[in-house]
Amino acid sequence: MNQRPKLKIEPSLFNKITIFLTWSTFIFLVVYTYHNYAQLPEIIPSHFNVEGKIDGYSSKSTLWILVGINFLINVGSFALSKFPHKFNYLVKITEENARRQYTLAIHILFISALLTTFLLSFINYEIIKISLENSDGDIGTSLLPIILIVTAIYVATTTYLILKNK
Repeated sequence: MNQRPKLKIEPSLFNKITIFLTWSTFIFLVVYTYHNYAQLPEIIPSHFNVEGKIDGYSSKSTLWILVGINFLINVGSFALSKFPHKFNYLVKITEENARRQYTLAIHILFISALLTTFLLSFINYEIIKISLENSDGDIGTSLLPIILIVTAIYVATTTYLILKNK
């Protein structure tokens, strides 16, 4: 079996900024949810269809599920970043390319956590806003295309960088 080199990759300035933005956004999510929780009705929107219209309701406590999922993703990303030699790669990892590939993989991991935190925070924010306004509001028809476009650009860019840096 091919043993990959085990290297300690120190967080770059880019990673530190990404981590800071991720946890700052997460803290905002927790504070905003906590601050508005008492004013929310017991039943709030919890699901939106492809057009951004409300099509499901749940208890307001489900907001904390999004917060919990976000927390687990962020902690998991940080923990996983310590073991880049265990990741799956598109290219063969060698002594020559290990540091580049591991560094890039860690960047991708932290950017993924940041984008997920932004998305879950936005969803939580919109659910709270709609609930406080007691409206039949929606999160808009543009959310799904934006998510798909950002995801496609992100996947294409990271794939290109991985293959370019093999």
